[in-house]
This record gives sequence, C-alpha cells and structure tokens, in this order.
Amino acid sequence: MGIPLATAFCLLFLTTSILVADELADLKAELEGVVKQIALIDTKMRALKDTTGYGKLMHEFTTLVNKKEELVAKQEALAGEKLQGPYWYNQGNRHLKAGSYSDAIDAYLKAVGYEPANAQFYYNLGLAYQFNRQKTYALEAYKSAINNNANYTNAFVAAGNIQVSLRQYDEALTNYQTAIGLEPANAKAHHGAGNVYLKRRKFADAAVAFQKAVDANSNAGDSWVNLGRALHEQKKNKAAITALEKGMKLKLKNSYKQQGYYYLAAALNAQGQHTKAINAAENAIKLKATYAAAWYEKGFALMKLGKKQGAVAAFDESRKDAAWKAISDAQIKICKQ
Repeated sequence: MGIPLATAFCLLFLTTSILVADELADLKAELEGVVKQIALIDTKMRALKDTTGYGKLMHEFTTLVNKKEELVAKQEALAGEKLQGPYWYNQGNRHLKAGSYSDAIDAYLKAVGYEPANAQFYYNLGLAYQFNRQKTYALEAYKSAINNNANYTNAFVAAGNIQVSLRQYDEALTNYQTAIGLEPANAKAHHGAGNVYLKRRKFADAAVAFQKAVDANSNAGDSWVNLGRALHEQKKNKAAITALEKGMKLKLKNSYKQQGYYYLAAALNAQGQHTKAINAAENAIKLKATYAAAWYEKGFALMKLGKKQGAVAAFDESRKDAAWKAISDAQIKICKQ
C-alpha cells in the first residue's frame, strides 16, 4: 500500500528547499554557458566582412537569446513561484500529459503540500494515481478534492468510478447521485449510476439512467451500448436493437465494441433476425476470437436457419468456456437429433 498520503505530503514538502537549491545551481551554470555562446556569436557577426554566413549566425544568435530568456524565467520561478503550488501543479500537468505518472504524482503532492485546500490540485493528483493504477490513493485524492469543494461534480464522478472498480457500489451510487444533483445533465454521472444498476441487475433502473446519459450526450457510444444491454435484459429487443445500432456507429473502446456486437446479435436473434445476428456475432468474434457468448449467438442463429453443421461448429467454440459449456452441449444435442 505504501506510505499514507499525508505523510507523503510532509516528506515531499521538506525536500523542496533542497531540490530548489540544486536546480538553481544547475540553471545558473547553464545560463552562464548560453551567455558565453551569445557573446561569441556576436563577435563573429561583427567580424564578418560580407553577408556570407550572416543568416546562419543570426539564426543561432536568435535561438540562444530565446534560450537565455527561458532560463531567466525559470530562475525567477525557482526563486519565487516554484515555492508555491501553481508551479508544481503545472509541472504535474506536464508530466501527466507526457504519461510520466509517477513524476506527475510527485509534482501534485508538492502542489497540495503548499495549497492543501486546493481541490483542483487534489483532483489532478487523483487522475495521476488512477492512471498509475493506484486506485485506493486515487480515491483518497478525489475525496480530498470533494472535502475542499463540495460542488466539484467531476470529483464525485471520478470517485464513483473508482468505487465501482473496487465494488463499493453503495458509495459509488451516492457519489453519482450527488453529481447529478449538482449537474442534472451530467452524462458521465448518469452513465456511472447506470453501471451500478447493471452490476446489481436492476435493468429497468439501468435503462432509465443510460437513457438520461444519451439524452445529455448523444455521442456517448458506451451509454448507447449499455442502454441496449439493459433493454435486451428486459426483453425489449426492438428498442435494444435501435440503441445498440446507434452505439456501434460511434467511437467506442474495443471492450464496448465486443459487448455491443454481442448484445446486438442476442437482440436480433430474439427478434428472429438470424442472418443479421450472424453478422453481428461475427463482428464480435473478430474483435475477440474466444468470445464464447458471441459464438453461442452465432450457433443459435445458424441452428434457427437450419444450418446445423455450422451451428455445431459454433457451439463447439462456445462450449470451451465453462460458463457456456452446458447450454452449448444442450444445443449441440438438439442439432444432432
């Protein structure tokens, strides 16, 4: 688990003065080197008797002058602003954008060490922890953001997402509902609440939540897919097909594409549209060759179309998954009668 977050704040705060001194020394040396280069190029330019080579020297001179200004600005930051939260926050943002999550965490910890009441600093710290797969620390950081700003909608949603992954469904739902109370049209909060209802197999409630999510953001492909799933689970397959087809036209992660094609195949089979179901199932299988549920739907569609040999082959694939073995074996037996 590592050291507590509060202890980390203190340790990093105590080391800041040492880091500042070291960086100032490095900057001073670098700046002195740049100033010497500027002087050398200036001497060369003055010594030129014609314009040959002047353009190249001027480019080098301009580049070095810009570098000097940048280093001076850094010196000023180190001498003043760097001892405050905003500098470290911006450093954290830079590392976060570059995918250097451990460095981002270190920078954000320093930022909150200087401004322990800054909700934005804690929120970004939570993001860095989350990207670094440190869920419990991420949750603690999001909670700190909420404690410092009770109206921070995104922090409630982020905390809820972590809690779902930790199977803390009651707490997650409370956070999503709080976010919705603050921002009724927050699509991510409605989507999160829908996910909790799906986990609890409360499909009617899930459908309501996902419908609100797509009403708030019609381009939320993942919400359309989950809406289709919730409708299919209620045997509302015509509406499920509509939702799933909308979702599959939008940008989706592969995991949602797989689910979308599978549930589309299942809904199409339930509606007797077996040829279309085969196509949907095959699209799911292309994304995941071992997707037993999709193989089963393909087998079921082929069986209904009278293509028993192909159906048996599909069921042979689905039965490789223990969860699908019994029902697949039962269908194989029917095909062979």
